[in-house]
Amino acid sequence: MRLNKYERIATFFILFLTSLICIIIILGMLKWKPALILIEWANTAGFIGTLVLFIILFILSFSMSFVFILYKEKNTITIGNPSGLGEVSISINGVKNAIRDIANYFAEIQEVRPEIENLKGKIVLTLRVRVPSGTDITRVVNELQHRIKVYFENVLSLNLDNINIIVDDVVPVKRGK
Repeated sequence: MRLNKYERIATFFILFLTSLICIIIILGMLKWKPALILIEWANTAGFIGTLVLFIILFILSFSMSFVFILYKEKNTITIGNPSGLGEVSISINGVKNAIRDIANYFAEIQEVRPEIENLKGKIVLTLRVRVPSGTDITRVVNELQHRIKVYFENVLSLNLDNINIIVDDVVPVKRGK
């Protein structure tokens, strides 16, 4: 499962607080003095606040545990079926291989690593490429984006929302001996 930055932070925060509370309760059960003091404070001065915090943490951690169990990352993209006879899907790996084949057309592109996100029915491609120094990056990137867009629209009957290209590395040109 892929989580964005904020989901990872929220997940960490909730799990960290939950584990901290569990450790305090365990240490309190073992009669450790600082934990007993914290538990006593929760019972007297901050009882309502602590109770609300525990309830919120319980609900969040309980619901997130089910989200992690039930969430299944999609590994296919549904292609529109004009015949209406059934659903047609293509695997994400198949799409990535097709993108690599398109990128192989360009001698300037030494490596391409496609990342595909299907966000609410909109497909966003991010391509990480390596090119040799001295390459007209703007021309190559524009042509690559155009070819991929045409491929997705004409061959796969899919509309792309974005084709983001990140030039990961500009490598020295290999010279023949």
